[in-house]
Amino acid sequence: MEARIASWNIESRGSDYETGERGTATHILQGIQQLNADILVLPDAFAGKAAPVFDAGMREQGYRWHNVLYGDEARDWTLSHTGVESGMRVATRWEIVDVEEARWGMSRRRMIVMMVRDPAS
Repeated sequence: MEARIASWNIESRGSDYETGERGTATHILQGIQQLNADILVLPDAFAGKAAPVFDAGMREQGYRWHNVLYGDEARDWTLSHTGVESGMRVATRWEIVDVEEARWGMSRRRMIVMMVRDPAS
């Protein structure tokens, strides 16, 4: 079995939050296509919720995913940065067998534990 796994902090650009110097959701989708990952971890993927263009573009590339808002119990720095809570996306082209949300670390942020099945094995 071989897997291509990538992680990319896209700084909320999977939502309508955009910065001129860092690009848009469409630019991020182009980068994801170039990564061509079987499993893709996108911390800080979106602010509030993902943009429809981002979801549609990931579907077109064959991904399915699970999103989670961090919900930091200590303090949520994302609210002061974008005005809304940030979230993480874990995406895969493989079958999702199980997903669990867990809280880890000192901040007790929500994270994702995902089990996927390699179609070749």
